[in-house]
Amino acid sequence: MRLRNSLFFILFFTLINQAYSHNIIPYKAVYDVSLVGSDETKIEKINGKMEFELKISNGYVSKYFFNVLVEFKNKEIFKLKNALKAFEDFESKKYQYTFIKNQEDKQIKILSDYQNKTLIVNNDGKIKNKITNQDVLTPINFLKEIIHLNLKTVHSNYNSFKVIDGNFSDGFCTAHTYTELVKSENSTKKWKVSIEYVSENEMEDLPLSNVQLIIDERGVIHEIIQKYPKFKVKYNLFKLDEYK
Repeated sequence: MRLRNSLFFILFFTLINQAYSHNIIPYKAVYDVSLVGSDETKIEKINGKMEFELKISNGYVSKYFFNVLVEFKNKEIFKLKNALKAFEDFESKKYQYTFIKNQEDKQIKILSDYQNKTLIVNNDGKIKNKITNQDVLTPINFLKEIIHLNLKTVHSNYNSFKVIDGNFSDGFCTAHTYTELVKSENSTKKWKVSIEYVSENEMEDLPLSNVQLIIDERGVIHEIIQKYPKFKVKYNLFKLDEYK
């Protein structure tokens, strides 16, 4: 069973563009993970924690730690312990990603290195190269672009982006987004963002992933709902530490 933490997550560009990204903050957050809206007949419950940290120096350094238990109705318990560390520059020219997935007694290590429009993926010893002729957005820069567009006075709620994400085997994909403003308890703007990730492979009929985020203009993600065919997994923010 594949539980993808597609958080995919948060933001700043170049020194020239400081006005563009002045409101993006580095932070550390902890999320409760739970099963919601299930039509699944086999899964009884999902619970656990996800920790996320974003630091900004010469680029974006993001870390995730995912510790979740999946309990089935036949009383079997499936343990997921995943760790991720990624670096991307401010212009989506470079992206390095290390993902360690622990499932029961098995560990899988995935390394991704993207630069000069070439992606090299080492998936547990199996190496694959892929080249693109298009400009792409790395995960944090992708979220930053969503915020930037929604801060404009006139903007479209529907947008599509070419993105790169180490969570997907193909690396490159298209992300279709729909955003709507939601109520906030303070003056900080907040949006609900629905994202559908679509493979470049025309033989793929179904989306790679469907995710819904609630994100504010500072780049803080308050909620994630990962949608699967028969159930949804919710990540709810319950602890936030903002870095100075």
